[in-house]
Amino acid sequence: MMLFRKIEREKFISLLKVLIMGIGVASALVLFYIAISEFNTDNFYKDKDRTYQCFVDYKSPDWNFTGTHLMQPFIPALVDYFPEVEVGTVIFHNEDLNFEYNDNIIKANTLYADSFYFKVFNRKILARKSNDFLSHVNKAVVTKEFALKYFGDNESAVSKVIKLNGVRPIEITAVIENWPANSSQSSDVIISFETLKDEKRLYMGWGGGDSFQGYIKINKNTSAERIEKEIPNFITKYVDVKAEEAKGMFTKYLLIPITKADVTEKPVKKVILLIMIFIGVLIMGLVFFNTLLINLSASDKFHRTTSILRILGATNSDLQKNALLESLFFLIITAIVAYVFAWILNPLISVIFGYSFFELLLNPSYLWVAILSFLSIFLVNYLVQMFWISGFFSAKKTLVSRRKNNRFQKALLTLQIGISFSLLIFLYFIHAQLSFASSFDKGYNSDNLIYIELNNEPLYKNHTTIKDEIKNLKNVESVCLSNGVITQGLSGNGFYIDPAQENLKIFRQLAVDEDFFTTIGMNLQGKAFLPTEDKMSIIVNEEVGKIMNNPNPVGHYLYRGGAREIKAVVPDFIAGSIQSKMQPTVFVKYTEPSVYSTLSIRLSKNNQKEAIEEIEAAISRIVPDQYIQIRFYNADIDENYKFDRTVEKTISFFTLLAILITISGLVGFSINMVKKRSKEIGIRKVSGASSLSILLLLNRHFILNTLIALLLFIPLSYLLVVIWLENYAYAVNISPFVFIVASVLLILIVLIIVSLASLRYAQIDPVKTIRYE
Repeated sequence: MMLFRKIEREKFISLLKVLIMGIGVASALVLFYIAISEFNTDNFYKDKDRTYQCFVDYKSPDWNFTGTHLMQPFIPALVDYFPEVEVGTVIFHNEDLNFEYNDNIIKANTLYADSFYFKVFNRKILARKSNDFLSHVNKAVVTKEFALKYFGDNESAVSKVIKLNGVRPIEITAVIENWPANSSQSSDVIISFETLKDEKRLYMGWGGGDSFQGYIKINKNTSAERIEKEIPNFITKYVDVKAEEAKGMFTKYLLIPITKADVTEKPVKKVILLIMIFIGVLIMGLVFFNTLLINLSASDKFHRTTSILRILGATNSDLQKNALLESLFFLIITAIVAYVFAWILNPLISVIFGYSFFELLLNPSYLWVAILSFLSIFLVNYLVQMFWISGFFSAKKTLVSRRKNNRFQKALLTLQIGISFSLLIFLYFIHAQLSFASSFDKGYNSDNLIYIELNNEPLYKNHTTIKDEIKNLKNVESVCLSNGVITQGLSGNGFYIDPAQENLKIFRQLAVDEDFFTTIGMNLQGKAFLPTEDKMSIIVNEEVGKIMNNPNPVGHYLYRGGAREIKAVVPDFIAGSIQSKMQPTVFVKYTEPSVYSTLSIRLSKNNQKEAIEEIEAAISRIVPDQYIQIRFYNADIDENYKFDRTVEKTISFFTLLAILITISGLVGFSINMVKKRSKEIGIRKVSGASSLSILLLLNRHFILNTLIALLLFIPLSYLLVVIWLENYAYAVNISPFVFIVASVLLILIVLIIVSLASLRYAQIDPVKTIRYE
């Protein structure tokens, strides 16, 4: 009963404390769960300790790279060579592909995998036609989600035929359970590797074509380190290693545990997830400091209440019991608020990251994180009161003890203000960097630019006819052909920069026709390719000239299969995103069509929808019954920053939430502080002090705490921003002006909050204040 009377008297502070604790804990737990789930990618496999992904660590004088791209024969040969390897599988990620079923177009994340795939990645088979479902050409396995969405149930999906790109018939031979959200294998359609071979669009020999990923599962009680050490001996059977090393190219093969492969391949992701954990810790710190601050600021009221209860006969045991009940009450209400807030957030988390926050309820190990978080909240409420009850902060203590209490409260307030400042600065630079990425000079003009991949034989064999037909359409400005798209990154090839062919350099390479640079919007210094001939001529970007130590290399030569004259130079450009530096690139003449043939088209600014319809109709006239997909360059560029924008939205939301928690705590502390000093305020007003002078007096200590917070946390803010921007090859400048503006803004916010909280007491009749006290 006493508990509810106390809460009734302190409704605002109690509500504020519960909201801060509940929302704060839920926010921190969401961030922890996202990061922990991502760090535990592929941790659910039964044989995870025996499963490894093969990486390549490549080093050359001009280009170093650690990645997962392998030559196709590497894994089968590795399995044959090492008896310690139980099984291996080769896959080829094709991302989103289009399928046709009953005249409907289905877009699905797709990969090609060999018949050993499910021996490495164990999945439950929900329906099947036979046991060898990935052994033959034009066969595929789909997930339960795909089967239910398009065929109604698992059994109905089996034996159905879907047409790849509207042409190749693919029979569904099995349905598997859905992939967990933290799986690196997330494809809805898995097509047999025999189909990829039949398409004849990728080189599958030992001489290159590093387009494949490989995984192995080793026998029990086998050392992956020993296998890794023996790979150099193994690879010499198939590759002339000495010749490669003589050219300055060194390749090392690594076996990375499957549970660590994801962050090894994407080191930037590891940094971002660590930042998310750090922000979660900061939010938990804010909650802890806020709750402690509100509790400590009510110490005088607690002492008066405790003194009255002792006069009325309450024992220490009674007081301790009441403190326990109060702390338990706040814990339960906090848990309810946290659950409701998590429930509200769950749709957002599911959309952004693909899994439900409430999966943590099924994760016993993660439950400990939640339990410890709530336990800390319970203890910060319970132990403060226990210290007071035992006399730790009681009225019997000297004035020095009270001063220590006040200094402790100010220190907590300073920490909260500093943390919020750091998060505010970090939030600004996240947004600024992504804005910078959007406006960064890519080296070409991606506006109104579309492309079509001619990856079916009837399409790429008619490449010139299709180009000629499209360039005559009224809403088309220009058209070109190439064997790739610069938004998706480019493959590399070796070129010699000396006639003796001793100095090999690895440059990016793209085959383009005579209209490419006009269509893409690259400034050409020199002569463009001719419509005919020019097979041995090349065009390079400025970065190649720097490597050649020749700022104007036009008329000079590179060597690959003979002397290749440089006809022109183009500015450096971004291939992919600004997380990677601009690469030295050689453009060769596009002559032979292939499955990589790509048509790029610059549309006029007006009537683009009409233009796209005309393009589709023109291609349909030339090559009937072929499905084509038109993509915008700008859409590809946005996709390159998809993860960055996801992080921006997530961190922005929780950073703003953390700032609101700090503001809430500042409001609660200000109200309690002013209440404690209400008698002093009354006496000052009787003595003639104005409301303005009282507001200045009350704000003075808060401004001092804010200045101390800035002094302590500006270096931390700077370090956090530096860590974030290191993920980008090109980043915004870290201007001192941003820190100055943020500091002034923070001081103004503190002044406004404290002034509003103090204004009522500064204007109240001093006689009433003194009489009440």
